[in-house]
This record gives sequence, C-alpha cells and structure tokens, in this order.
Amino acid sequence: MRTEPHTIDIDMTRTTHHGRSTSPTDTPSVGGALAVPLLLFGVLVAFSYPIAALSAVVAVVAGGALLRRGLAALVARSHDHVHEFSLPGGTIRFRIAPR
Repeated sequence: MRTEPHTIDIDMTRTTHHGRSTSPTDTPSVGGALAVPLLLFGVLVAFSYPIAALSAVVAVVAGGALLRRGLAALVARSHDHVHEFSLPGGTIRFRIAPR
C-alpha cells in the first residue's frame, strides 16, 4: 500500500468587510495599540505636572548616561581578562572585548 505525503496548504490572507484581502502583517500590532493611549496619557500627565515630568525625563537621561559609563568602565576593566564558569561537563572560558 502506497501512501502519499500529506501537505497542508494554508492561505495566510483574509478578506475584510470592504472586500480587500490583507495579510497578518498588515494588521496593527498589540504593542502599537497599547502605545497610543499610553503616550496620550503621558502627555496629559506631563501637562498636568510639568515639573515632575521634567524631573522624570532628566532622571531617565542621567540614568542612561551613568549606565553607559558604568558599562564602559566594566568592559574596559575586564578587557583581556578570561572569565571562567565551571559546569559539570567542563569549563566555559570567554573574554569581553569592546567594540
């Protein structure tokens, strides 16, 4: 008895109520749908509390700058230093190199 391989042909398009066909990548993402109301809420809060909003922006920018400097110092300090992890199957050795 010979059997043919099974194939499944799936059409990845759907028809909207306007008669147009769209692919799944044409639909808006969930992240985009959530980002718009959060952005509007953020703008309203910024207009309501301008000093607090400005302080938050300054804190985020300063935190990002400190994080970049701290990570750069960590990479510079551990440059050409071999790190080792001992595992039951052996040892992993690696180096951190700046770009």
